[in-house]
This record gives sequence, C-alpha cells and structure tokens, in this order.
Amino acid sequence: MRSKAARSAGDVKRERTRAVLLSAARALFTERGWYRTRIEDVATTAGVSAATAYNHFKSKQILMGSVYRPLVGRLSKSVELALVGKSDPVDAILRHFHDLAALARRRQRLTESLVAAMNEQTIRHGRVSAEPNEADIRHLVPLYTMLARLMEHGQRCGVLRSGPSVIAGAAFCTDALLHQALNLHEESAHDTALNMLDQLLSTWAANSDISSDRASITVASDRKSEGDLSLVLHRLMRQDGDGSRRALANDSLTRAYLEAGLQLSTITDSPDTYFGLPSENEIFKEVERAGQGSGDEKEFHERWSSRDDFALDLLAYALWVRHWRPDSVMRSADLISNAVDPVRGAQEVSSQELASILENPAMGLSLIATAMADRFPELRTTTGSARTAVRQKWIPIYEEMLAVNDLRLRPGVTIEDLADILSVTVEGVAFRALSGPAEDHERLRLTLRKAVLAVLVSTVNSGDDLSLDEQLRRLILAPRNI
Repeated sequence: MRSKAARSAGDVKRERTRAVLLSAARALFTERGWYRTRIEDVATTAGVSAATAYNHFKSKQILMGSVYRPLVGRLSKSVELALVGKSDPVDAILRHFHDLAALARRRQRLTESLVAAMNEQTIRHGRVSAEPNEADIRHLVPLYTMLARLMEHGQRCGVLRSGPSVIAGAAFCTDALLHQALNLHEESAHDTALNMLDQLLSTWAANSDISSDRASITVASDRKSEGDLSLVLHRLMRQDGDGSRRALANDSLTRAYLEAGLQLSTITDSPDTYFGLPSENEIFKEVERAGQGSGDEKEFHERWSSRDDFALDLLAYALWVRHWRPDSVMRSADLISNAVDPVRGAQEVSSQELASILENPAMGLSLIATAMADRFPELRTTTGSARTAVRQKWIPIYEEMLAVNDLRLRPGVTIEDLADILSVTVEGVAFRALSGPAEDHERLRLTLRKAVLAVLVSTVNSGDDLSLDEQLRRLILAPRNI
C-alpha cells in the first residue's frame, strides 16, 4: 500500500499532466480548429502518450469542454447572483447574452471550436437532455443550462410563459447568439444581446407588453457612463439639472473642441505656465481641418466662459482619454485571449500598452493634470473615475487568463490588486519613457516586459499557499547550502 506522501506525489504528477494536456489542447484548438485537431496531436504536443491523454480525457468532446469550461466561470457566477438576488429576469437574461457575446468575440477561434463540437454532439445524439451529463460537452460547458435556469426564473416570476421545453429553447437561443456573435463582427456585444433578447421574448414572453425596452436601460446605461463627458467636464457653463448640461457635454462639437485642444496644446519651458494653450482661433481652425464642423466664439463661450475654464476641462479630458483607451484595452484583451503562448501574450500586451500610452496625445497633458490635482478637486475626481473604469475592463480579462491556465492568486492578493499593480507598473515605465530620451524607449520596453512577468510570478500561487510576505520570509530565512 502506497504511503500518503507517495499518493500525493502521484496526484501532483497527474495534475501536472492534465494541465499540460489542457494547455496543448487550448493551443491546438485555437490554432487548427475542432476538425483538424486530434487527441493524438494534443498528446504529441504535450509530450505524453496517446494512452495517457485518453486516460485523462475519454473523448475529444470532453477535452474541448474541459478547455472551455473555465472561461464561463464569470457567466456562471453572474447567473447564481441573479437567481439568489431575484433579479429582474429580463435584465438577467440580457446581461447573460451580453457577457456570452463578449466572451465569444474575445475567444473567437476557441469558441468556433466549441460550437463545432456542440453541433457534432447534437448530430450524433440528438437534442440536449435536461438531465446532467458530464460526458456531454453541452453540459460540461453549461451554456444551455445557465440560460435555462434564467428562463425558469422568468417563468416563476410570470414574465415568461410555460410551454415548450426550456432546455430546448435555451439551446436554440444560445446557438443563435453564438452564431451571431461569431459572424457579425461589426455588431457590438450589446446590440447582439438586445437582438437575441427580442427573439427570445417574441416566443416566450407571457404577454405582449413585455419587451426588451426596459432591459436595454441596464446595459446601455453602463455603456453610456463609460463615455459620458458630463462626469468629466466640470467647468461647462450650464449647471442645471434638466439634462441640458449632459447633452452639451456629450455634444460632438464639445468633443471636437477638446480633441483640437489635445492636438494643439504643448508643454512649455516657461516657469510661469505648465503648458501652452492654443488660441480660440487656432482651435476653430483645427476643428474645421479635422472635419468636425466649424466652431466660433459664440459656440465656444456657450460651453466655457473663459480660457481658464476650458484649460481645466481640457486637462480633465486628457486624464479621461489617457486612462480610458477602450480600443487599446480590447486589442490587449484579444492578445491575451488568443495567445498560444501565455507568456509571450503577456509580454506582447505590455509592449502594446506602453506604445499606446506614448502615442496618446493626452499623455503629456495628463501628467500636468496629475500634478495639479491637489489644487483642483475635479481633476482628482476625474482621474479616479477613469482609473476605476479601466480597472473594471481589465479585471474580467485577468480573471479569464488565470482561470484558463488553472492558476490562482496568492492569499491576500485580490484580482483588484493585480489589476492595480500591473496598471501602475505600465504607467510608471511610460512616465519614465515620456520624460527621457527616445533612444531609451526600447530598453524600457524590455524592462516593462520583465516587470510584468515578475509581477505575475510573484502574485500567482505556486502551490505553497503562502502570502507574499510569507514567501519572502521563506526565501530570506531558508538555510543555504554553502
């Protein structure tokens, strides 16, 4: 009989073999797709025998499901919260559709392999059963059952009618959503979710008064708040509460004035001023040159009573633009999600983020705004809200990266901590690059790649379950073999 230590060693070896197989499968399914990937290929890539691979995963469907399942952890948590909190069923279904469409776009190639595997399972075995079956990829990756539970919640609330099989309806809607998300690239995840909600309600709504209109407020308001400049611009003329100030802040000409200010403003060497603000006529000409309309003095002063007010709002806008960078975040998310080698993916993302910051015309002005934040509370508020917004975009990406690689953080380190540490690391190197000679940029880019890997190595649990300070004490106090 094996000792407990021997059994533990065997368990550790088995877990490592399984992790290597999953990593190899994830890379091959992403690169080759479902039909061109065999378990034998996965075994070869992982450096084990085919028999060992089959000992861990009885079929290619189970292997595919085991690769994809960690990605739906956030969706599953969201469903549980909606059910426990008795959320509005229509809102909860819309949120689920939105998150699933976003995941499918983010993990395009891997999701295409999942869809092919589920279609093959349906062709071979017919409609999915309501009974749990971990050998069926449609249960192993519980997209159908998650939606079915939300639909049953809707039935209990009287929002959705009783009728056809809920699991069959959930399977139909999920398949249609994935098809739409994978093929209509020009459509946002929000619009895909709304369109699918309309289709679901057209069949399942308990009465004709129930529509997607009320639900669209939840997700749409999230999207609007990301781009709502009334939360950023505090020196605009209109301060009334009837909505006109918000309309003025988000008017295209208002944004055009600010964009022109970003392009034309320069950091000066003068000891009396932080930066050179362009004249109003220069701003008007830049707006016209950029094809954003033709501003004039009257239009400008309907927004700002003085150049000083415009300058402060321009600094706030620079902070918001620099921290938000939605296109940059999505490009980086794609790199992390689709990288065959996660280490190279992390390095490429760090380089891309540095380049994005340095190319951003708002970077220099945002440094000035940061320095002035203690004098102007609205600047501090703006930079805080901007950082919170961008952190919220990164957190699910980092969570997904950890889950898909079967990793967890050390005790005492939260996902918010990781997002903040990485953000501060990237920005710190960017500040150094911006204030130094251009010939240092390549060296700093390589430094940042090392720093990002060092953060991940130190914060990810290596299996010892030690906190960061406990790990450091062990390294310092461990006896040396001299």
